[in-house]
Amino acid sequence: MRKTTIILAALLFGACNFHNEIGSEGDTPAPLAAPTITLDESDTQLTTTQEFGLWLQPAIDGTYDSLVWTLEGAYIGSEPKMHITAEEGTHILNITAIRHKGDQTATASVSRTIRIVRPEALPLQLYVPQKEYTIALGTTLHLAPVIFAPQPRTEYRWSVNGVEVKSGSEAWLDFSPEMTGYYDIRFATDTDFCDFGVVCIGENIAARPRSEESHTSADRVLEYQPAAGQFINTGMGGRTPEQYAFDKLQAGEILSLGGFGGYIVVGFDHSIANGEGYDLRIKGNSFDNSSEPGVVWVMQDLNGNGEADEVWYELKGSATGTADVQQDMAVTYLHNTNRAHGTIQWRASDGSCGTIERNAYHTDNNYYPEWTPHNLTLGGTMLHNKVQYIDGKVVSLPYGEGYADNQSAECVNGWNLFDIANAINHQGCAVEISHIDFVRVQSGVCYSAAVIGEISTEISAIEEIER
Repeated sequence: MRKTTIILAALLFGACNFHNEIGSEGDTPAPLAAPTITLDESDTQLTTTQEFGLWLQPAIDGTYDSLVWTLEGAYIGSEPKMHITAEEGTHILNITAIRHKGDQTATASVSRTIRIVRPEALPLQLYVPQKEYTIALGTTLHLAPVIFAPQPRTEYRWSVNGVEVKSGSEAWLDFSPEMTGYYDIRFATDTDFCDFGVVCIGENIAARPRSEESHTSADRVLEYQPAAGQFINTGMGGRTPEQYAFDKLQAGEILSLGGFGGYIVVGFDHSIANGEGYDLRIKGNSFDNSSEPGVVWVMQDLNGNGEADEVWYELKGSATGTADVQQDMAVTYLHNTNRAHGTIQWRASDGSCGTIERNAYHTDNNYYPEWTPHNLTLGGTMLHNKVQYIDGKVVSLPYGEGYADNQSAECVNGWNLFDIANAINHQGCAVEISHIDFVRVQSGVCYSAAVIGEISTEISAIEEIER
């Protein structure tokens, strides 16, 4: 990745017969430290369309007093976040952060080339969370790559085993195989493609029974991939992410999933039956006026291979189907190895952008997952933030039932309760599941709440409810 950070000046004006920050009268003041300003993009040229434009928010570390945005040398604004649009062609954008102290001024700038093109010329950016599936005969698999806005194509093509089965403006496919076997499925445009592999089996592996040696808690972590956040990279001690997460859960310690899309996948030493009432409980870190809701998903191990390679079903929550929920969202967190302790930028699939900024409470750790040496794109179901500012305090109000780390009515001593019977498919219809083998918890909110930092789902246990 290339990064353009240009320190323009640290200028000293006037006489030096005043007090500086550490000297006494008559001392020469130290040069004023300039802030640093970056746009952590994968290239120095940003491309968009005239109709859609581009939201940009630079990461600024250090004190500054004002921002100046210019496009082709002309002033266009001074906000922390700006929407950039222009005529078709190539334009030079410059953002300058300015700091004043007494008679001194220090500035730092970053520049980008903005290229405005026709929609058909825009590169395609996809997020595909899973490419290999096992499904049972008689079920329908919903395939829907998340396309980062603006959607640059008017036609998408789907083929199964080389035969085109769908084309048009819809970037999804509902696949219902009529016989068992392996299927190669391709999603394609005129310039890009993405392949999926689907195994359809006739008979499901039976549920794994509970034994006297079985545990109610998860006995392994299959995946731990947090998003950027203030609690990331703390106490790893050379362990793999999964071992670190497992050790935290075994000890009943808080494990952060970071910002939106961060997740953990756990398995159990037996199948968990879909019984009467609640089947699962997840302990979080919520309390009055502090909820950081996580979306919960479940999966059956249909082929019995111990891997989470089947279909995830979301457990319906109180907000499902309302305006507070966006399905199929994705966020890219922008990585920069030269700014390990700086602000983290993100860009969402709907075109929005923002930052996860460092706060005064957690200053030593890198907020970006250090084992991820590239931009990180995560996705899932996004919940609207419920952050409010009441009497000078930042509060994050709860959702209703159905989310982890959420101070809802059924939450007792930090435990949220879940019913496997609430499993739904992508269309929001109930799915009949006799048992489950894997649980996935995904951080649901994309928001940084001033001094308290990002809204990040935190858990310390995932358990079966014994009957």
